[in-house]
Amino acid sequence: MSVQLLRNETGTIRAYWNLFIVAFSVLAIIVLNRTILRGIGLLSDTSESQIVSGTMDLIGVAGLMYVLTTKLERRDFSWAGIGLAWKPTLFIFFGVGVLLGGVLELFSLGLGIAQGIAEAPLTPSIAPVAVLTGATAPY
Repeated sequence: MSVQLLRNETGTIRAYWNLFIVAFSVLAIIVLNRTILRGIGLLSDTSESQIVSGTMDLIGVAGLMYVLTTKLERRDFSWAGIGLAWKPTLFIFFGVGVLLGGVLELFSLGLGIAQGIAEAPLTPSIAPVAVLTGATAPY
């Protein structure tokens, strides 16, 4: 009875169960990571702790993808199978993502300055622009 509830006639797991399992697992990973960081005293509002927690989330979700692919779907794991093949378009999309993130950061800074929440920097740093240009320049 429980097998029929979880799997359909072909033996694959039903789509809504896949969605539930993935959503619950990702939330569990995030809560576990935050609990670990809080336990060792690294969880605060600093940018360093945000980088550590984001990296832990990335590693946890990558491990979750591996486990769900090999155990739940019963097939071999490959990065191309989850949409991360090493193609030239990957670098193009990465560059577009970096540019979009930079534009959104500048937009939020301008909005913060307009609302009086943030101050305009007296001497703007050229380093973020140089990193964005170097990361997206065609070679």
